[in-house]
Amino acid sequence: MPEVKNAFIKSKMNKDLDARLLPSGEYRDAMNISISTSEGSDVGAVENIKGNEELLDLNTLESVTGLNVIGYYSDEVNNYIYIFSTDQDVSVNTEVASNANCFLHEYHCSTGTTVKKLEGAFLNFSKQSFITGVNLLENLLFFTDNRNQPRVINVEKSYTYYTNEDHISVAKFAPFKAINLLDEHTDTVASTPSPGSIIITTGGTNVVQVGDFIISDGDPIGRVDSYTEGTKTVAVDRAHGLTASDPVVFQRSTMINRTLEHLDNYNKGTGSIDNPNYDNTWEGDSDFLEDKFIRFSYRFKFDDGQYSLMAPFTQPIFIPKQFGYMVGDDEDQTYKTSVVNFFENIVQEVGLKIPLPSNTEGESSWESNRFKISEIDILYKESDKLAVKVVNTVASKNILSADIVGEDNLYTYNYTSKKPYKTLPNKDVVRVFDKVPVKSQGQEIISNRVVYANYKDKNSPPDQLPDYFIQIGNKQYEDFSNTAQYPLHSLKQNRTYQVGIILSDRYGRSTSVLLSKKDSLTTGAGSTVFSSYKSDNEFSASNTLEDWNGDTLKFTLDSPIETTASSDGAYPGFFADSDNNNKSWDITGLTTVTKTSSSPYTYTVTGDITSSAAAGDYLRGKYIDYTKITSSTYTSPNTVIITEEEISDTYIEEVSGAALNLREAYTINKLGWYSYKIVVKQTEQEYYNVYLPLVINGGFESISGTGGSGNDEEDELAQAVLINDNINKVPRDLSEVGPDQKQYGSSVKLFGRVTPSRLSTATTNEQWYPNISGDQVGKIATVLDSGYILETSAGVQDPIAGMYESLSNPLIAYISSLAPSGSTETFGRLPNGTTALTQNLSIYEANPTISLLDIFWETSTTGLLSDINLDAANQYDGPTGVGDNYSFSLPENETSFPNDCTSNFNFANSSGNIVTGTILATLTSVTDGFGNTLSPNPFSLVSVGSYQFKIQASNTFTFLHDSSTRHTFTFTFDVDYTTGSDTYNNTITATGSLDNIAPTVDDPGTLQKLDSDTTMYNFGTNSTNGSSISAENLDDVKFSLTGTGSSNFSINSSTGLLEKVNTGLDGNTYTLTVRLQDAISGSTADAESLTDSVTFDLEIGAQAVNWTTGLYDSVNCDTGGEGFVYFWGTGSPTSGVYPSSFNSSSPTVSTESTSAHTLGEVEFKIETTPPPSAACSTSYTGYTTKWWVQRRLTTTSTWTTIHGGSSGETVSSGLPGFKVSNSSPSNSAQSTSPYYEYRVLVNGFDSSRCSAGCGDGSTFEQFKLYVVDTNYP
Repeated sequence: MPEVKNAFIKSKMNKDLDARLLPSGEYRDAMNISISTSEGSDVGAVENIKGNEELLDLNTLESVTGLNVIGYYSDEVNNYIYIFSTDQDVSVNTEVASNANCFLHEYHCSTGTTVKKLEGAFLNFSKQSFITGVNLLENLLFFTDNRNQPRVINVEKSYTYYTNEDHISVAKFAPFKAINLLDEHTDTVASTPSPGSIIITTGGTNVVQVGDFIISDGDPIGRVDSYTEGTKTVAVDRAHGLTASDPVVFQRSTMINRTLEHLDNYNKGTGSIDNPNYDNTWEGDSDFLEDKFIRFSYRFKFDDGQYSLMAPFTQPIFIPKQFGYMVGDDEDQTYKTSVVNFFENIVQEVGLKIPLPSNTEGESSWESNRFKISEIDILYKESDKLAVKVVNTVASKNILSADIVGEDNLYTYNYTSKKPYKTLPNKDVVRVFDKVPVKSQGQEIISNRVVYANYKDKNSPPDQLPDYFIQIGNKQYEDFSNTAQYPLHSLKQNRTYQVGIILSDRYGRSTSVLLSKKDSLTTGAGSTVFSSYKSDNEFSASNTLEDWNGDTLKFTLDSPIETTASSDGAYPGFFADSDNNNKSWDITGLTTVTKTSSSPYTYTVTGDITSSAAAGDYLRGKYIDYTKITSSTYTSPNTVIITEEEISDTYIEEVSGAALNLREAYTINKLGWYSYKIVVKQTEQEYYNVYLPLVINGGFESISGTGGSGNDEEDELAQAVLINDNINKVPRDLSEVGPDQKQYGSSVKLFGRVTPSRLSTATTNEQWYPNISGDQVGKIATVLDSGYILETSAGVQDPIAGMYESLSNPLIAYISSLAPSGSTETFGRLPNGTTALTQNLSIYEANPTISLLDIFWETSTTGLLSDINLDAANQYDGPTGVGDNYSFSLPENETSFPNDCTSNFNFANSSGNIVTGTILATLTSVTDGFGNTLSPNPFSLVSVGSYQFKIQASNTFTFLHDSSTRHTFTFTFDVDYTTGSDTYNNTITATGSLDNIAPTVDDPGTLQKLDSDTTMYNFGTNSTNGSSISAENLDDVKFSLTGTGSSNFSINSSTGLLEKVNTGLDGNTYTLTVRLQDAISGSTADAESLTDSVTFDLEIGAQAVNWTTGLYDSVNCDTGGEGFVYFWGTGSPTSGVYPSSFNSSSPTVSTESTSAHTLGEVEFKIETTPPPSAACSTSYTGYTTKWWVQRRLTTTSTWTTIHGGSSGETVSSGLPGFKVSNSSPSNSAQSTSPYYEYRVLVNGFDSSRCSAGCGDGSTFEQFKLYVVDTNYP
């Protein structure tokens, strides 16, 4: 059979032509095909494209359920597919469960096999966060999901190689601790032969050395004067109170000298104090560091070739020769040459103790450390150079287990004055923080570079600035190890320092510099402090200048920093989150607080702390930063906690003197703030010390007495000879000078530091405590240009008394002197007329150069944020919140003001205990639930004594539809707490909410309305939403109407006006319910909205009008007995039978109304009025009237007497009445005919009661008849 072949070289689909007419190279239809584009013979050939088919079931593969694929990547080169999957479905800011199943698999399409590349909950994958970027660069797979930080793995590694976030993050773990220079040894007192000496148990020249600082249980003991190894006797430089068995710690710096045999030798003769570090075989360069101020740091190299950031640098490695003391003729040489020749670095070797992030964990070396660190670079930087150099690189495999010491895992590298072997590239020097994003949505490879897009570069700092303050104090060696590490370093005086704090995450991303929130206060310490000059009253016989170890900046965190993340995720919280110190317990005085140092690692503590330290939480580790709790159980009386690794000793060590001994557990937030770094800004930089010969206080005299100026400027002016380099240190102002000018001004300020003793006969000098304003150099000129005469009239040389080498005509600086505070005496020695004076070294300090670089400088003070936060909680026993006795209530119907809207409450510390002491609290602001500051603010804070306060309100508020938010108030208090001599400041908040009061709807009783009426009732007139603010009684209310027939009526939902909307309702009674709801606007009601309702009858009918309010007739006394008929109805008023006693012969008839009474009730009243008393005789005794009330159903019905009977009711005085209603007959008659007709019958005055003299025809008596519908509106 012939073979048919078609080539589709044109790659063109043509549906316009009949299939039989298609030209070669085209096709009419296709499905699941591709056209070959190769350059071979098969170009244009059609190839089938395979459809989808199931290749892999991940749930079956991993024996789990619920796995979903959240991302994939196709490696077309190797025919692999990388598949990301998880069974977790949590939001972006929520960590997955510890037992979460998260995977990365590599599927081999050619073989159908699957290789696991990643597994573990540490991947933190979620079905809600798809993998948004995956790229393969050689063997490195980069991926990101905008949930976690960007990650990378080497696809050639086994999945067991990656076990935590540090292994897969693109950003590398950043070392945060500086190199330590502390050499510390512990021993025990065996005996105390004298108050100035001790004998120790172990001893050894490596344990005790001359000059060591001695500490016992945190108390300062003194310094080592001498040590005798044979008897293990330590001579202490002061009396001590130690007893046998007391622990002692000897501290010194690792900065040492190797070539000086005697410490007091100074190359000026034989010394007596042996150098314990002397080594005549030492091979280092003894002069290399003499003229250098160097600092050291380190960085890690990871096994994937990446480098970490540089750790913070040490302080300069420098101890002056002779330990800073001038001996022998040093002073004379200094003022003669203006150079301190011995001020060079004595340090030749330094033990660099590098803090490793973990120990060897049972291995023989650090090669297999959990951080995958393969090497450590030892970094070196000189003070006047920008370059950072590498001194040595130490391989991890060469760090043995025995080389790592202490909880900080200190590995010691001995630097022996060797030159660095390479310089770091500039990009590494300026890499002060890692630029890898915190999160990224986009990722791509461009020119072999990883590029991120739509990323978040770093997290936000806390909303509240850290609450810290800076002080300057003595370097107390019992409190600060830097005293021993840097024994002769001190803070420069007469300088302003600003200290900030930087927060960093575990991978080096950092905040900007954060300053103290106390800076906003008008008083008190904050982030800025001035270091003033010392004054002589700071020292005494018991606190000498020799006891002063230098000054240091002291950073005190007054209250802990917020540890929990913000609700919007902008502030991530801490890496180790203690729930704002709520996951804590106090170990003070507990019966049992123990731990084990081998597996299983247990921690046993008295009391139930399982709510604070639960399984899955973390504790501080001993050899690792944090270790996980695997079990936490309470069996009275103890809680037993089991951890993965040994916990820190701090959990069992009670600190004496601490306000609290809180210990904490933590939840781990991998992207939270991890560590802190203290930074300092100080713009007053370089300065000179001016070393001068004798400075005269006042004026000089010549030896002969003829060439001087006399001493008429004592304690106002000092004169100093400028020679050698001092001419440059105190320069003349040479701008704007004339060609013949010989005397020059100067802008230099000088601050005296060492002055010749004041008396003219003195031969020594002494310490000077300057005024902070300094002394101004006013003029500089030569001796002759200053007006001095250097020879007598006979031409004999005539030197100036006390002026150094005056005959050489040196420059003289004229200095306007200021006395120190509290004194009138200024710098310099008083002259002694023509008598020559002893030359002594005088030292001034020149004013510093002000740097234009407004930057903060890194310090070596760093640490974990969880540690400094816990320190703040423990050292600060002052108020951190309101006590449990705080309660708030402000009802909206309150009418009495000022109103106590809280109980009397105390402030409490972090343990919840009431704080007593001097507390000054002010209410600084009140905000509502929307964050708005209340203005005007109706609240005030009132002190009520006994450390208690209360909040008062000057008005209340109406509870509205959003009041659960709007009227939830946040009260911010500024609290000063004083204990002893220390005052602490803290900002404390409390909350309170407005109370809703149930509304009250008006009860109208039974309403009776005409069918012609529209307005039935206004419920808004007397209803209220519960507020005592009358103008707001109907704010945010809603009236509603229910009941049978309620559709005939409507009620305004806002005003409560009830109206009739239908007609033809005459004679009907409706039972209706009006409901009033408060705190509602439209359809939006507050969660605490309340209601009230009232049920009432509404009667609609043709009610009787108010027929009359008073009918009256008069009757002449002479006539008497006349009858009156008053009628209401439609029939005949005189028809029917009258009562027998009624005067019916010729009654006076009056029709009052032609309508009938159908609803309600009517009241008839009658009143008699006597005649004028003047018209009657004294025998007149009164009068009488009779009356009846009748009614009938229709116009033809028989009248029924319902009041008065047959004889009538006799009325002689008062106001009798009678009330009738429609209670009978039945209501059915109301709708067919008028209900009742009424008539009232009245007999006039009885003539027999008239007395003589009253019947004159002009005098009459009178009665009044009242008819009232009692329910008429």
